[in-house]
Amino acid sequence: MDQDSRTLATVVTSLQKSLIRIETKLELRADHEARIRSLEQGMARHAWISSLITAGLTAGVVTIANLAITGGI
Repeated sequence: MDQDSRTLATVVTSLQKSLIRIETKLELRADHEARIRSLEQGMARHAWISSLITAGLTAGVVTIANLAITGGI
């Protein structure tokens, strides 16, 4: 009986350690996901800036190409 209780205690201790490792990994993943969401929200907030810059550059290139084709340059 004494050997059975030691074996059971060893198994329970091993399971507790495994559970702690799993919980730690889950917390780390949740933290990473929260950071990624925060970065994505920041990018979404400032997406209009890159859209305006892209539109401006495209308009400039089209204007220069149009002037070059029509002989305005």
